[in-house]
Amino acid sequence: MSIYPYEDLRQECPCATCRQLRKTSKNGRLPFKKTIPLRANSSSIKPLSIDPVGQYAFKFSWNDKHDTGIYTYEFLRELCSCEECRSGD
Repeated sequence: MSIYPYEDLRQECPCATCRQLRKTSKNGRLPFKKTIPLRANSSSIKPLSIDPVGQYAFKFSWNDKHDTGIYTYEFLRELCSCEECRSGD
């Protein structure tokens, strides 16, 4: 079983907008306080809903009004830092 802090999931949002924001930021992180669509302080980030997308992903609707990222099971596995996932088993 994997456990993901909400802020980490939000920081790694795979949508095109967030990927571009990370690419152009100085530290590679999403600028929660300064950039639309990110409207919440990072410590208060949480999902309002998590919905399945077919049999391959989840769609998060965040409390900062962002909801365009599709988190595939494969992508979530790559984010997982548990020993089993890191070993590639």
